[in-house]
Amino acid sequence: VSWAPDGRHIAVGLNNSEVQLWDTASDKQLRTLRGGHRQRVGSLAWNNHILTTGGMDGRIHNNDVRIRSPIVETYRGHEQEVCGLKWSASGQQLASGGNDNLLYIWDRGTASSSSPTQWLHRLEDHTSAVRSLAWCPFQRNLLATGGGSGDQSIKFWNTHTGACLNSVDTGSQ
Repeated sequence: VSWAPDGRHIAVGLNNSEVQLWDTASDKQLRTLRGGHRQRVGSLAWNNHILTTGGMDGRIHNNDVRIRSPIVETYRGHEQEVCGLKWSASGQQLASGGNDNLLYIWDRGTASSSSPTQWLHRLEDHTSAVRSLAWCPFQRNLLATGGGSGDQSIKFWNTHTGACLNSVDTGSQ
């Protein structure tokens, strides 16, 4: 579930691979996004009118919710379920975490490119699923990520260089 930036609309990812968009003021479903994913959609993140969806199929799609055929960009990298998505404040970088223990940093400008390495950074330091992602509100290229129960750490990243700046053992997921 993810609120749109306007505070009025909400997106809901479903087990059947669909995403529903709702207007909370009128309690009406506006539309259903279909065809982008083959399995459960468990991760959602808004970037203005773009709804980014991450699925159990490892795919990430940017959906422009204003148009009829909404998939405008696709990111390829994760080999397992995408379990976390977060856009930077600038809307230019997307962080994605997966059950494959990988963290990707994507640039909006390279989405859907035919290059085999679409991503800015493919980071392998986590030893469990990367579920939590948070961009620093006052330092542009600083990202914090949390690993699952087998990892039990929060890592801090410079997303410009891809360097892990620090890792804190939390003792829990």
